[in-house]
Amino acid sequence: MSYYRIHSATESLETILDASRRDGWTMADEVELQGLAVCTSLDGLRYYAREYGMSIGKGDVLVRIEGRYVGPDHDAHAVRVVATSYEVIGDASDWYRNEGAFASDEEDE
Repeated sequence: MSYYRIHSATESLETILDASRRDGWTMADEVELQGLAVCTSLDGLRYYAREYGMSIGKGDVLVRIEGRYVGPDHDAHAVRVVATSYEVIGDASDWYRNEGAFASDEEDE
């Protein structure tokens, strides 16, 4: 299954494949979450970005990720996966601003 993420330009893309990277904490017990936070669709990612007021910075990229589901995320519209591969789809700001410019990429699901 494909998953989607906006990945910060300040972080190397290779960190997506690092299962030990830190990517979120639970608020209750300050316990590190397993896996990478992703969305199951481009629409879900768009809703996530809006709901949480995601700031998309210059150079941030929209990424399609393949991986193994490890559980739900605490945030709406997100799940946790251990990534096995990724592909950069395009510039995250362009995608967000154009809402659906890359919609054809989701048809493979």
